[in-house]
Amino acid sequence: MKVPWRTFAAGRPCYAEEVKEFFNDWWRLLKLIVLSLAVPVVLYLLLLWVGILK
Repeated sequence: MKVPWRTFAAGRPCYAEEVKEFFNDWWRLLKLIVLSLAVPVVLYLLLLWVGILK
């Protein structure tokens, strides 16, 4: 874990950086799920358009 440049008086790190990393991880996971679902749909539609699937 990266130590942010701002810390509390007790020496604990500021949690803004941790929250930012948390949402960044979930955003990346959401994009991965959406893209992994979109690829087969696009392939299916392409095969329908070409006429291979009916």
